[in-house]
Amino acid sequence: MSPILKEYLNKRVVIIKVDGQCLIASLNGFDKNTNLFISDVFNRIDKEFICKAQLLRGSEIALVGLIDSENDDSLAPIDEEGVPKLKDTRNIIENEHVIWGKVYDSKKNSYNSDNNNVYRNT
Repeated sequence: MSPILKEYLNKRVVIIKVDGQCLIASLNGFDKNTNLFISDVFNRIDKEFICKAQLLRGSEIALVGLIDSENDDSLAPIDEEGVPKLKDTRNIIENEHVIWGKVYDSKKNSYNSDNNNVYRNT
């Protein structure tokens, strides 16, 4: 994505994050990991001002697109009821810590039973 982002520098962009949040901001910088430095950040849906400057991690970004400055309709307020919610694209497993706890316990029990069998004969 980085070569394309070069064309977007110092221009208004729309950013969709993996959690479904949609932002409008000015792209001021980026790196090879697609970490973005943006300014004048607004929420796309309700036009709420978020912050003057922000650094977004590349792993949190799903899409970056250039806003057509000639077409003011792209920046018009949106009726939230008519727009479907964007899905969260992060790979989140419900109660993942419980699953890993069970894996740990089974490995620990397996290891302990193997070691006990070896040392019982001595």
